[in-house]
Amino acid sequence: DTHSIAPFARRIARWLASSFFATDPELIGIGFFAYLTGISDTGCNMRVRGGISRLVDALAQHVEQRVHIGTPVRRIQQTGETVTVNVETASGLVEVVADSAIVTIPWSVLRHIPIEAPLVDAQREAISSLPYGGVVKTLLQYPHRFSSKPNFGIVLLEGDYQAIWEPTFAQMGTEKILSCFSGGTRSLKLSERAGELAVAAVNTIYPDAPEIITSRSYDWSADEWARGAYCYFRPGDLHGFDPYLTQSAGRVFFAGEHTAPVEYRGYMEGAIRSGQRAAQQILSLLSE
Repeated sequence: DTHSIAPFARRIARWLASSFFATDPELIGIGFFAYLTGISDTGCNMRVRGGISRLVDALAQHVEQRVHIGTPVRRIQQTGETVTVNVETASGLVEVVADSAIVTIPWSVLRHIPIEAPLVDAQREAISSLPYGGVVKTLLQYPHRFSSKPNFGIVLLEGDYQAIWEPTFAQMGTEKILSCFSGGTRSLKLSERAGELAVAAVNTIYPDAPEIITSRSYDWSADEWARGAYCYFRPGDLHGFDPYLTQSAGRVFFAGEHTAPVEYRGYMEGAIRSGQRAAQQILSLLSE
């Protein structure tokens, strides 16, 4: 508003905000918007060869039986030189005691879990109020490619879905998938019509698109273990919260995309980098 942005540029900025930050443009701090959109154009789009599941499989194979699924965390407590985590199992609550803990739970979920650790006030405020964008992602499988590929094939739209792209452009085979992304308030209204509306959006851009083979939709806001897609920062949040997002609370350490360097927030790359940083923090504690 201050710089009297041209109407077309304003429309592009709004589309970009909804599709990039998964929330409504009015809610995003201008500093966060300008920072990310100014440095995120790396000119490349990287993939794990063979699919991202290879990364998860390799991790599971390395740690073997130390992965426990279906055991939600119900309490985190530091007492002296140890951390106790209460987890819910099929047979009831179980206490897991360790020298330290790395908490990677999204803060949209963590704020509902009691934490007894030496958190500073800014950390507690960030945990209780850091906002997360809403996202519905719909994948449409087609018998062959028919979409164009400039700018990684990303198309911005005004409507129920704000972005459409092909994530399978580097994969072998004839059948291809289009990913349809809806962020912010609009995503909360898609409900059970997500697949139908995604097909309609694609057909608006590509009137000659063939019939889909199958489709899958997922609403990240409705996922009780995520309660949103990834974090964003309202006006003032980045300045107020950023110095504390990577800070440990005694022997409780934090990782996840919300604690990554600003340019990697919202990305798996950021989550991985934050895990490496948290591990280094623990190693530094042990060497003291």
